Amino acid sequence: MNLAFCTLHVRRSEQAVALAAGCLVAALPDDLRARSTLIDLFPDQSEQQMIDAIERVLPDVILFPVYVWNRQRIIQIVKKLHERHPACHLVGGGPEATGD
Repeated sequence: MNLAFCTLHVRRSEQAVALAAGCLVAALPDDLRARSTLIDLFPDQSEQQMIDAIERVLPDVILFPVYVWNRQRIIQIVKKLHERHPACHLVGGGPEATGD
């Protein structure tokens, strides 16, 4: 199983570090950690560019930390990913994750 941890940062910056996703990957067993990829996404990218970056990894599970600044865009990306890859598991977590 390949995992993709996709963080949509608030802006491009030297401080744009996927802390939540990185901590989750670091806590995984060695075999899952080896099959995990951190993907940095930025607001200046189009939704298609973000989806392309995720699809390049061909993950079985895609995980998104959801925050107030990225919630709406994450929802749109997840909807498109679900349409294109209905068998892929999509997971949201963090302070703004909801049933949507």
